[in-house]
Amino acid sequence: MEIGPETLYTLLSKCKHSEYIEEIAVEGRKRTYQITDIGKKAYIKEKSRFYQMLDDAAMVEML
Repeated sequence: MEIGPETLYTLLSKCKHSEYIEEIAVEGRKRTYQITDIGKKAYIKEKSRFYQMLDDAAMVEML
């Protein structure tokens, strides 16, 4: 999957606004981010939801 710079910066902005990530360093135009505790919890929740969807899809295939 490829995304363009505009999409990437939009996603970073949304994640930063939601406090899922935080900026930890700036070197010129380069910015470094790290995931926050809120972001880790959101990631775990979303991963669980994703795996549940996969399990549901597998069940439908068995029918």
